[in-house]
Amino acid sequence: MWVETSYYLQPEEAGEKPYTLLFEAMRSSGYLAVAKLLMHNREHIVVLRPGKRGMILHTLYYRDEVREMDEFRTDTSNIREAEVKMALGLIEALAAPFDHEKYRDVFREQLRAMIQAKIDGQEVVAAPQSQEIAPVIDIMEALKQSLALLKKPPAAETEQTPELVLTPPAERARRPRRVAGG
Repeated sequence: MWVETSYYLQPEEAGEKPYTLLFEAMRSSGYLAVAKLLMHNREHIVVLRPGKRGMILHTLYYRDEVREMDEFRTDTSNIREAEVKMALGLIEALAAPFDHEKYRDVFREQLRAMIQAKIDGQEVVAAPQSQEIAPVIDIMEALKQSLALLKKPPAAETEQTPELVLTPPAERARRPRRVAGG
């Protein structure tokens, strides 16, 4: 939630050894570095951390740029225990390692196709807007239908180790994180 943008860092030839030393020392220690950096005419708080093969820099939002939790309005008093159990069942059925290849920026692809069509001299016309209002649904019935349609993937498909894996919140809380710098 605090991370704004991420950058891969690569040294110039003269900085190769210090870069590699910092990378190896941080990787071995488990520490992250926190610093300030002036970039794009703005001062940023950044976190520097070792990645798989090099250093990664993450710009962070300032405290006043992130909303406090009390600003959200989530009233859980109207939720029944059976609904929560069913929703948890759906989440568990859908849980899978993150596969970045499954996601595409369809908007950008369509925009590029539209630009190319204009370059090629074709007329580009806006798609008609849908005025249809989505119907109100019974959440319990929708959860039941979703659970009935889902099947867990075979074990052979889930045994591959992806680069990014979604970790349950309880497991994340048990992992200690150390931060160095200031």
